[in-house]
Amino acid sequence: MEPVADGLRNWDGSDTYTFDGSDRIQGSVIDMSELNLPPAIRCLVVSGSLLDSTTVIDDDFLCRCASLVILDIGKLCNVTRIGHGFLRECRSLTNLDLGSLSNVTEIGDGFLRECTMEDLDLSPLSKVTWVGDDFLRKCWRLRELNLS
Repeated sequence: MEPVADGLRNWDGSDTYTFDGSDRIQGSVIDMSELNLPPAIRCLVVSGSLLDSTTVIDDDFLCRCASLVILDIGKLCNVTRIGHGFLRECRSLTNLDLGSLSNVTEIGDGFLRECTMEDLDLSPLSKVTWVGDDFLRKCWRLRELNLS
């Protein structure tokens, strides 16, 4: 079994981890910038009652998580601002459901920069009024983008 990363107290070594945010939430801000996921974790589920009050996803949210393939952020339904570097350089990410982020109005620089997804549905982000630089920059494999 790989060493337990910071914030993964209950990880059992499987390829799926459910993150409850218990040691990464400060007020209404979730900070996962320095969370180094072990390469064995391919699916991350962000779930727990503490996440109901989260309104800001802080800078560098899960950036450089090279082995992450699936991310379920369904419990982040009250988020209104996404900080810089959201999922930046997550080169294995193939499945991302942004449906819970329908209240987001601001997206920081580097949103999904250098990701390798082929299809992306951004329609849940219909309330966004401001987007930072490098939005989807270097996403060479992107074939289909839904902005409706």
